[in-house]
Amino acid sequence: MLLGSTHHLGWNNRLNKVAILWQLTIPAAAAVAFWWWPAGNALLEYQASIPLFQQLWVLITAPLLHTNFYHLIMNIAAYGLIASLSVCCLASWRMPALTLLLGGLSTLGFALFNQQLSSLVGLSGALHGVVAYLIIREFSTGPKFMLFLAVGLVVKLLWEQFIGGSSYTATLIDANVAVLSHLAGAISGALLGISISVMSR
Repeated sequence: MLLGSTHHLGWNNRLNKVAILWQLTIPAAAAVAFWWWPAGNALLEYQASIPLFQQLWVLITAPLLHTNFYHLIMNIAAYGLIASLSVCCLASWRMPALTLLLGGLSTLGFALFNQQLSSLVGLSGALHGVVAYLIIREFSTGPKFMLFLAVGLVVKLLWEQFIGGSSYTATLIDANVAVLSHLAGAISGALLGISISVMSR
Protein backbone atom coordinates (compact mmCIF):
# COMPACT_ATOMS: atom_id res chain seq x y z
CA MET A 1 0.00 0.00 0.00
CA LEU A 2 2.83 2.37 0.85
CA LEU A 3 4.58 1.59 -2.43
CA GLY A 4 1.39 2.28 -4.38
CA SER A 5 0.83 5.56 -2.56
CA THR A 6 4.40 6.66 -3.22
CA HIS A 7 4.05 5.80 -6.91
CA HIS A 8 0.77 7.74 -7.10
CA LEU A 9 2.39 10.73 -5.39
CA GLY A 10 5.30 10.64 -7.81
CA TRP A 11 2.93 10.55 -10.77
CA ASN A 12 1.02 13.55 -9.40
CA ASN A 13 4.27 15.46 -8.96
CA ARG A 14 5.19 14.80 -12.58
CA LEU A 15 1.76 15.96 -13.72
CA ASN A 16 2.14 19.13 -11.65
CA LYS A 17 5.51 19.85 -13.22
CA VAL A 18 4.06 19.37 -16.71
CA ALA A 19 1.16 21.68 -15.83
CA ILE A 20 3.58 24.37 -14.63
CA LEU A 21 5.62 24.04 -17.82
CA TRP A 22 2.46 24.53 -19.88
CA GLN A 23 1.61 27.65 -17.87
CA LEU A 24 5.07 29.07 -18.53
CA THR A 25 4.87 28.77 -22.32
CA ILE A 26 3.22 32.17 -22.88
CA PRO A 27 5.54 34.16 -20.58
CA ALA A 28 8.53 32.38 -22.15
CA ALA A 29 7.32 33.09 -25.69
CA ALA A 30 6.65 36.75 -24.81
CA ALA A 31 10.13 37.08 -23.28
CA VAL A 32 11.79 35.56 -26.36
CA ALA A 33 9.73 37.80 -28.64
CA PHE A 34 10.71 40.84 -26.58
CA TRP A 35 14.37 39.95 -26.89
CA TRP A 36 14.05 39.55 -30.67
CA TRP A 37 11.53 42.25 -31.65
CA PRO A 38 13.39 45.43 -30.55
CA ALA A 39 16.04 44.58 -33.14
CA GLY A 40 13.38 45.64 -35.64
CA ASN A 41 10.71 43.41 -37.12
CA ALA A 42 7.44 45.28 -37.61
CA LEU A 43 6.30 42.28 -39.67
CA LEU A 44 5.15 40.60 -36.44
CA GLU A 45 2.98 43.41 -35.06
CA TYR A 46 -0.48 44.32 -36.33
CA GLN A 47 -0.27 47.25 -38.75
CA ALA A 48 -3.50 49.16 -39.34
CA SER A 49 -2.22 50.37 -42.72
CA ILE A 50 -2.12 46.80 -44.06
CA PRO A 51 -5.30 44.74 -44.67
CA LEU A 52 -5.61 42.01 -42.08
CA PHE A 53 -5.86 39.23 -44.67
CA GLN A 54 -2.35 40.17 -45.77
CA GLN A 55 -0.95 39.73 -42.26
CA LEU A 56 -3.02 36.97 -40.69
CA TRP A 57 -0.01 35.68 -38.72
CA VAL A 58 -0.22 38.75 -36.48
CA LEU A 59 -3.30 37.20 -34.84
CA ILE A 60 -0.75 34.97 -33.09
CA THR A 61 2.39 37.10 -33.02
CA ALA A 62 1.08 40.57 -32.10
CA PRO A 63 -0.23 39.58 -28.64
CA LEU A 64 3.17 38.14 -27.76
CA LEU A 65 5.05 41.37 -28.57
CA HIS A 66 5.51 44.28 -26.14
CA THR A 67 6.62 47.87 -26.49
CA ASN A 68 9.11 47.87 -23.62
CA PHE A 69 10.22 46.00 -20.51
CA TYR A 70 7.51 47.55 -18.32
CA HIS A 71 4.83 46.48 -20.77
CA LEU A 72 6.18 42.93 -20.78
CA ILE A 73 6.47 42.65 -17.00
CA MET A 74 2.99 44.11 -16.40
CA ASN A 75 1.36 41.58 -18.70
CA ILE A 76 3.38 38.60 -17.47
CA ALA A 77 2.51 39.51 -13.87
CA ALA A 78 -1.16 39.83 -14.80
CA TYR A 79 -0.99 36.47 -16.61
CA GLY A 80 0.40 34.77 -13.51
CA LEU A 81 -2.14 36.42 -11.21
CA ILE A 82 -5.09 35.42 -13.38
CA ALA A 83 -3.82 31.83 -13.65
CA SER A 84 -3.53 31.65 -9.86
CA LEU A 85 -7.21 32.61 -9.44
CA SER A 86 -8.47 29.58 -11.36
CA VAL A 87 -9.61 26.37 -9.73
CA CYS A 88 -9.73 24.25 -12.88
CA CYS A 89 -10.71 25.95 -16.15
CA LEU A 90 -7.28 27.53 -16.69
CA ALA A 91 -5.20 24.57 -15.49
CA SER A 92 -2.22 23.18 -17.40
CA TRP A 93 -2.43 23.72 -21.19
CA ARG A 94 -5.78 25.51 -20.98
CA MET A 95 -4.35 28.86 -19.89
CA PRO A 96 -1.81 29.23 -22.73
CA ALA A 97 -4.25 27.84 -25.30
CA LEU A 98 -6.99 30.21 -24.19
CA THR A 99 -4.56 33.13 -24.10
CA LEU A 100 -3.50 32.48 -27.70
CA LEU A 101 -7.10 32.07 -28.87
CA LEU A 102 -8.34 35.21 -27.16
CA GLY A 103 -5.23 37.08 -28.24
CA GLY A 104 -6.18 36.32 -31.81
CA LEU A 105 -9.82 37.26 -31.28
CA SER A 106 -8.97 40.52 -29.51
CA THR A 107 -6.58 41.43 -32.31
CA LEU A 108 -9.27 40.57 -34.86
CA GLY A 109 -11.82 42.75 -33.07
CA PHE A 110 -9.32 45.57 -32.89
CA ALA A 111 -8.53 45.25 -36.61
CA LEU A 112 -12.22 45.34 -37.55
CA PHE A 113 -13.21 48.41 -35.55
CA ASN A 114 -10.03 50.40 -34.88
CA GLN A 115 -10.04 53.94 -36.26
CA GLN A 116 -7.35 55.54 -34.12
CA LEU A 117 -4.19 53.52 -33.52
CA SER A 118 -1.70 52.62 -36.23
CA SER A 119 -0.49 49.35 -34.68
CA LEU A 120 -1.16 46.85 -31.90
CA VAL A 121 0.97 44.63 -29.70
CA GLY A 122 0.57 43.13 -26.24
CA LEU A 123 -1.25 40.48 -24.22
CA SER A 124 -3.68 42.82 -22.46
CA GLY A 125 -6.57 42.17 -24.86
CA ALA A 126 -6.17 38.42 -24.38
CA LEU A 127 -5.91 38.80 -20.60
CA HIS A 128 -9.14 40.80 -20.40
CA GLY A 129 -10.72 37.93 -22.31
CA VAL A 130 -9.29 35.31 -19.99
CA VAL A 131 -10.70 37.17 -16.96
CA ALA A 132 -14.16 37.30 -18.56
CA TYR A 133 -13.92 33.59 -19.41
CA LEU A 134 -12.82 32.75 -15.87
CA ILE A 135 -15.75 34.65 -14.35
CA ILE A 136 -18.26 32.74 -16.49
CA ARG A 137 -16.73 29.30 -16.13
CA GLU A 138 -15.90 29.39 -12.41
CA PHE A 139 -18.61 31.65 -11.03
CA SER A 140 -20.03 28.85 -8.90
CA THR A 141 -16.69 28.22 -7.15
CA GLY A 142 -16.77 31.63 -5.47
CA PRO A 143 -19.84 33.70 -6.43
CA LYS A 144 -19.00 36.72 -4.27
CA PHE A 145 -15.43 37.03 -5.50
CA MET A 146 -16.38 36.37 -9.12
CA LEU A 147 -19.15 38.98 -8.90
CA PHE A 148 -16.64 41.46 -7.50
CA LEU A 149 -14.27 40.58 -10.34
CA ALA A 150 -17.05 40.96 -12.91
CA VAL A 151 -18.05 44.39 -11.61
CA GLY A 152 -14.42 45.50 -11.64
CA LEU A 153 -13.95 44.30 -15.21
CA VAL A 154 -17.14 45.99 -16.46
CA VAL A 155 -16.31 49.27 -14.70
CA LYS A 156 -12.77 49.23 -16.14
CA LEU A 157 -14.03 48.58 -19.67
CA LEU A 158 -16.70 51.29 -19.47
CA TRP A 159 -14.19 53.77 -18.05
CA GLU A 160 -11.76 53.05 -20.88
CA GLN A 161 -14.43 53.36 -23.58
CA PHE A 162 -15.92 56.63 -22.33
CA ILE A 163 -13.04 58.30 -20.45
CA GLY A 164 -10.04 56.71 -22.12
CA GLY A 165 -7.10 54.54 -21.12
CA SER A 166 -4.78 55.38 -18.25
CA SER A 167 -2.31 58.14 -19.16
CA TYR A 168 0.09 56.77 -16.55
CA THR A 169 0.04 53.34 -18.20
CA ALA A 170 0.47 54.93 -21.63
CA THR A 171 3.56 56.76 -20.38
CA LEU A 172 4.94 53.64 -18.71
CA ILE A 173 4.57 51.42 -21.78
CA ASP A 174 5.46 54.22 -24.20
CA ALA A 175 2.30 53.66 -26.27
CA ASN A 176 -1.39 54.44 -26.32
CA VAL A 177 -3.53 51.97 -24.39
CA ALA A 178 -5.47 49.82 -26.87
CA VAL A 179 -8.81 49.99 -25.07
CA LEU A 180 -10.65 48.55 -28.08
CA SER A 181 -8.52 45.43 -27.84
CA HIS A 182 -9.47 45.11 -24.15
CA LEU A 183 -13.16 45.33 -25.03
CA ALA A 184 -12.90 42.88 -27.92
CA GLY A 185 -11.00 40.41 -25.75
CA ALA A 186 -13.48 40.65 -22.87
CA ILE A 187 -16.48 40.16 -25.15
CA SER A 188 -14.80 37.20 -26.87
CA GLY A 189 -13.89 35.61 -23.53
CA ALA A 190 -17.40 36.04 -22.16
CA LEU A 191 -19.04 34.57 -25.27
CA LEU A 192 -16.61 31.66 -25.29
CA GLY A 193 -17.24 30.98 -21.60
CA ILE A 194 -21.01 31.08 -22.07
CA SER A 195 -20.82 28.81 -25.13
CA ILE A 196 -18.70 26.18 -23.39
CA SER A 197 -20.88 26.32 -20.25
CA VAL A 198 -24.01 25.73 -22.33
CA MET A 199 -22.45 22.88 -24.32
CA SER A 200 -21.18 21.26 -21.09
CA ARG A 201 -24.64 20.88 -19.60
